[in-house]
Amino acid sequence: MGIGWAGCGGEGDDRGGPGGGGSAGVPEPDASAEVGANGGVGAAGARGGEAGTTPGHAGEAGATGDTGGEGGGTGYCRYDMGGEFGGPYCFADCNGTQVDFWNWQTCGSCDVQCKVGAEDCTAGRCRPEHCLPGSASCTEPGCGSDISVPTDCGGCGVMAHPRAHAVALCTCNGECPVGICESGYANCDHTSSDCETPVAEGACVPHGPTGWCEAPFLDYTGRVVDAKIALAGDGSLFIYGNFYKDHDFDPTAGVDVHVAAGTYDTFVTKLNADGSYAWTTTWPSTQTNALLAGGLAAAADGSIIGDGVFFGSYDLDPGPGVDLAGDASDQHERAALFKLNADGSFAWARSWDPDVHPEALALDGADRIYVAGHFLGQMDADPGPGTTNLADAAAPGTKFADFLLSLDEQGNLRWAHSTTRARCTSFLHGLAVSGTELWAVGTLGSTGVNDCQGQTTDPQIELSGPSTTMFLRADLNGVVDRGLSLVGDSGPNNYYGAYSVAIGSAGSVYVGGNFAGQLDFDPASGAVLRSGRGPYVLSLSGNGAFRWVHAGSGMEGLVNATANDGVVAVGPDKLIKWASDGTPDFTLDLSRWRKPQVASNASALVIIGENKDTCVGGLALERYTW
Repeated sequence: MGIGWAGCGGEGDDRGGPGGGGSAGVPEPDASAEVGANGGVGAAGARGGEAGTTPGHAGEAGATGDTGGEGGGTGYCRYDMGGEFGGPYCFADCNGTQVDFWNWQTCGSCDVQCKVGAEDCTAGRCRPEHCLPGSASCTEPGCGSDISVPTDCGGCGVMAHPRAHAVALCTCNGECPVGICESGYANCDHTSSDCETPVAEGACVPHGPTGWCEAPFLDYTGRVVDAKIALAGDGSLFIYGNFYKDHDFDPTAGVDVHVAAGTYDTFVTKLNADGSYAWTTTWPSTQTNALLAGGLAAAADGSIIGDGVFFGSYDLDPGPGVDLAGDASDQHERAALFKLNADGSFAWARSWDPDVHPEALALDGADRIYVAGHFLGQMDADPGPGTTNLADAAAPGTKFADFLLSLDEQGNLRWAHSTTRARCTSFLHGLAVSGTELWAVGTLGSTGVNDCQGQTTDPQIELSGPSTTMFLRADLNGVVDRGLSLVGDSGPNNYYGAYSVAIGSAGSVYVGGNFAGQLDFDPASGAVLRSGRGPYVLSLSGNGAFRWVHAGSGMEGLVNATANDGVVAVGPDKLIKWASDGTPDFTLDLSRWRKPQVASNASALVIIGENKDTCVGGLALERYTW
């Protein structure tokens, strides 16, 4: 017995082609068609666009096919709506095996095989195949091969180049991830295309350390001073803190003793990039007043900016001059900002009214100053003779509210901003400046209180739950063009905060914070959910898009930028260096340090504090280079 092949219409172009002639009968012992002397008349060609697989305008029906060859039956070919071949009559016997003539290995005939990588079988014909970028047909048609893997780099069978000291192929872009390098080597700089760095214990630890121990180094309570540090671009290091006994501030063989006037004197010390001693400037204290050390930022010209707080009135000039700030009749805490010249001499100081609390300090490339923090009730942001009120006139006067302001290099106000203007509770805790923009991070709302819904002035900030993180991006003139928040679930003990921010050398943004509950770390429409409590490190693109997050007790939430667009995350017990892609480079154990302070940049990493192993009761410093 045999079956007559029906004529098939043309592929769905603009018009259907004429029906083909009925083919000669193909032997098929199981066919149900009756035996006949000749094949039946071929069916009329299908309309173009109905039979074809390529969308097109429906063409006119093809002409009736010629009479088929010897055989018989009334079979036909059809293509179902779901894209699957249907009907038993387009299968045939090829050397005793039933095959599909719309398969790429028997496309229209037993002996026609489409060319892998160039063609696919469409409606019984080998047609050109076009794959999307990043995919190809390496073993069979269908564009199912990923050509971004080491064995198919940009094309089928194109192998990634083997790299020095690698035990397996690195990625197509030359990056050698963790586990690829042979023992004793690693890809630490993430800019080269090999396992270039000899390392100990398989970790990309920095070079060093070098350092010193200054002991004893205590405040008037007998505790080691919680000194703050700032690392300049040239590698110079500034140390800022308080002391209560006469002290030699030169950690080298030299001597520079400063006499303590009271119980909480203040100092700023500069060390040169080579570790040599430069200078120390001190402020005296009294039994009732002192300048309590806060943040510190190093300028490109060698000068230094610091902030702190004092009570009542205080002379902010550490030299022979007088710059009396505040009001002796009002003993409330006041915020101060000072500038020292490159040689440590006094340049100027500014102060604000009570209940203003700076929390973060940064400088731009022109050495203009940016301060972030919070205030209670009302704030005149201008430390000079002008007035710039940040709270709404209708604000209740009892809320903590965020502020962000900028001064020029002479200490004059440039602009000031508040997201909530004291209409609800808000804080800014972290600040970073790079190029032509800044990022500031903080918290909206307070634990258990949802008082900021609809109360913000910046775009795209929405509050969900009792409190949420707040990320602001602004230009250097104070225009906020991006306001982001993370959405967390509600609960009486849930909280979500952002406390530090850093900008990588390639523009990646890193946020360190803490959370308790379930938090979606994608500020856009995606969902990256993490549940639990503890610190987190979140990476965003320069436009605020989610990149990666590490969250949980094993992570640490204070961040500093490093070389190669990476970040150092710091906590009380460990330091983790993350590469730009979120892979760990190394971990340092900080459990032997008491309240360590860490600073890093493209050239160095510095840790300072009490080293409980080697510098008990003293101030120790360790410096590493990348």
